[in-house]
Amino acid sequence: MATDTLTRSSICLKGSAQLVQEFFHFGVNNILYQRGIYPADSFRREKKYGLTLLVTSDEKLQQYLKPLLQQVHENSTRQKDEKKIRQEMADVIKQITASVAFLPLLEQRCSFDVLIYAGKDTDTPADWTESGACNIENGQHVQLRSFSTAVHTVHTKVSYKPDV
Repeated sequence: MATDTLTRSSICLKGSAQLVQEFFHFGVNNILYQRGIYPADSFRREKKYGLTLLVTSDEKLQQYLKPLLQQVHENSTRQKDEKKIRQEMADVIKQITASVAFLPLLEQRCSFDVLIYAGKDTDTPADWTESGACNIENGQHVQLRSFSTAVHTVHTKVSYKPDV
């Protein structure tokens, strides 16, 4: 019985990739909402990780994000408790939300880019372009919590240019 419970609550690489994809889905949407990159009325509420999260209802943004999020999938096996992973993901989402308190106000319309750092031997979609580091000159950086699925580790950081 204990082995059966362990099997049901542990996670394999495919499940890990799905959890990481889910985290990025909610994390990116949270950032776009919290920073006002898209109007508040273009988001709908979803309950996840014991939190009420906002997810875009903007079709163009969904189409932009979908292929980025789909790129995360793979297959294999390893184990870590899924409940613990989801709690770690919730903790990072809460930190993203709290980071709005110290970020400078955005006083004009903004655009955003999603940067994904992949290994040299990682297959990427044909429409992706390779770029160098995109660092913010004279930027401030705040390291947020990380989480691990025992297969993937996600490190999060807020980078911004302070008001001078």
